[in-house]
Amino acid sequence: SVLSVPALADEDCRAPMSTWQPRSAVAAKAESLGMRVRRIRTDDGCYKVYGQDEQGRCIEAEFDPETLELLELEI
Repeated sequence: SVLSVPALADEDCRAPMSTWQPRSAVAAKAESLGMRVRRIRTDDGCYKVYGQDEQGRCIEAEFDPETLELLELEI
């Protein structure tokens, strides 16, 4: 996995890694939203989830690592 130092841009997450929830919690959150998780990685201090939605379309979702708030969803 790749760790990055957050830059000062609005789309970056700034939570310190000590407050991050585990990847298993991110996967559970994504699955609760109807996503089939294929891969989880970190990007700009956020969790990025790659997978499919309920219709089988490829999705890319970005979550805050501390609150697990869905920040962005691309289909």
